[in-house]
Amino acid sequence: MADHGPRGTLVPIGRFAKLAGLTVPQLRHYDRRGLLPPAARDRRSGYRYYSAAQAAAARAIALLRQSTSRSRTLRSCWRRPIPNWLGGCSPSTGCGSSDV
Repeated sequence: MADHGPRGTLVPIGRFAKLAGLTVPQLRHYDRRGLLPPAARDRRSGYRYYSAAQAAAARAIALLRQSTSRSRTLRSCWRRPIPNWLGGCSPSTGCGSSDV
């Protein structure tokens, strides 16, 4: 499924995990917790698909996750607006902005 819908190109969970610098189990966990639901799900197989646009959100969740292990706290932070500079951050590369 490489859908080109209103959310952009959808990629399977494994490819998205590599794009976002996360693992498939992490993405499944974030979905179960309501932090990062997939953009689409195959009705027959249940397979998750994400849009490339969700990669920045996935990296932001991973960064927040490094600073707190409590899902309730993470959900509280996630509901707040994310600063623009956070979009370029990832757990593996850090933040590219000198404003951090």
